[in-house]
Order: sequence, then structure tokens, then C-alpha cells
Amino acid sequence: MRFWAVFDWNDLRYLLAAARSGTLAGAARELGVKHTTVARRLAALESDLGTQLLRKGAEGYEATAAGTEVLALANELKDRADAIERRVARADARLAGVVQVTMPDTVGGYFVRQLPALRQRHPDLVVNVLADLRVYDLLAGEADIALRLHPASQGDLVERKLCVAAWSLYASRSYVEKRGIPHATADFASHDLLGYEGAALEQSPGGVWFRENLPDAKFAMRCNGILQIFNATLMGAGITLLPCFMADAEPMLVRLTEGVFSNRRLRMLVPADRAKVARVRAVMDFIVEVLTRDADLFSGASRSA
Repeated sequence: MRFWAVFDWNDLRYLLAAARSGTLAGAARELGVKHTTVARRLAALESDLGTQLLRKGAEGYEATAAGTEVLALANELKDRADAIERRVARADARLAGVVQVTMPDTVGGYFVRQLPALRQRHPDLVVNVLADLRVYDLLAGEADIALRLHPASQGDLVERKLCVAAWSLYASRSYVEKRGIPHATADFASHDLLGYEGAALEQSPGGVWFRENLPDAKFAMRCNGILQIFNATLMGAGITLLPCFMADAEPMLVRLTEGVFSNRRLRMLVPADRAKVARVRAVMDFIVEVLTRDADLFSGASRSA
């Protein structure tokens, strides 16, 4: 026998099934394939190994001498493969280990404040928060869960729509006390405006609002990060647009209008196979729970001007 020959390990499944059932039809039923597929894969295995493994007897297919040796080894491999599957299944069933979650940096600031509650429930879970503007490749294993404002662009992703993430106009209380509130478009000319810089943020609701409503706006400052704009607004540097879930939760800020803008929906994306892993499912359920609870905060309904 030429055991050194290269062959497709998966073909051993067809050999084991055919030997157990004694027929191609029985092997096909066991494996959920056509009997012609079983015949083709057995022929390929025999060709690769350079020897006959099964022959047709009076009561169906039976192993040749070479086939008996190969079947013994194939059963050992199957036992080891089953042991690996059981071990992985046990690991996946445990509420322990690392879960990687990617999200915009603004949502990351909110999410990390929720994590102590998750840790109380599942102390062996470690959540790594990847909070930036990069779009991580979930199918390549760069993260387990993504929170995004855009629908899935890849197949094999489970998508769940979460809360609406609205924006509105804000300034600090100290700024409003000194400068007042603009009530008409023309009034903004006498105020300090904080704008957004950079390709991604220029397409954000804040950047779009300024272009559509104040195309000739003269900015006191522009930043390429929402957190920087948020902090500048807190310090009384001027007026800007911010996500409601950030600004409405900050008592130092005043919403300048009852209305909200954008109303894009936050979505949770997870590879289909990762969604079945217990530790990933626990984090998914927690995300749904806290964002359902805080849906009014995200939509801007929790606070008016």
C-alpha cells in the first residue's frame, strides 16, 4: 500500500459510511448526498491510495485487506475528530473567554460604562472593545460582534436592527448664558460654530447638517473626531451637532432645539457561526438589553430643549 500518497481526508467519511452500511445508497442516506457522489469519492480515494479498498460481495460492499487497514486508521481519526468537536463544543458552551466587539468610538464611550453590569453576571467573560472608525472584517475573524450604522455588506452575517441614533444641536450652559440661543438661520452668523473635519466625519449627520443648513458657516474650530468636538462643546467653545445619546446624558450641555436629525438605526452584525457560541451570544443579548433600555436616550426622546 502507498500510504505516502496524497489524498483528500474528507473521502475517509465516505469509506466509513459505505463500510458500515454495505451499500452506496445507505452511505448516501447517512451522509445526506447522492449515491453517485459516494461512488465518485470512493473511486477518488482508491485512485489516490493506489489500491482497492472495498469490493462488492454477496451481502453488499466489504473491505479488502488494504481496506481493513485503512478503515482501522480512519476510525481512529474519526474518534480524534469527534473528541476535538466535543472539546470545542464544551469551550463554546462556557460563558468564559474573550469576545471582540467593534463599534464607533462614540458608541464605545457609552458601551464601556455598561460593562460592569455584564461582568457581574459573567465574571469569566472578557470583552475587548475596538472603538474607532475602522470597518473590521468580521468574516476574517477580526471581531466577533460589530455595532454599525450601515447594513451588512458581507454575506453570512446575522444582522439585528437596534435603536435609532439621532443627533441634535447643543451648546454648554455657560455658552448659552453668555451668548444666547440662535432662533433662526441668520442668527448662527453671530455664534461660534464647531465643525467636523475629515472625509468620514464630513459625511456624519453633523457634517451633513452644516452643509445643508449653513453652507457658508464660518467655524471657530473643526475637528476630525466627535469626542474632541464633544469636549470642546463642554468647555463652552461653541455650538455644534452631537449624537443625542452622548449630549443628552451630559447635564452641562443644553439641547438648542427639540427636533432631532439623521435618525440612522444602529445595527448589530455577527458572523452566523459566531452567533452560536455561548460567550458571544451572552454579549449579544446584553447589547440588545441595554440598547432597548436606553432607546429613548439614543433617539433623543429622553430630553427636550
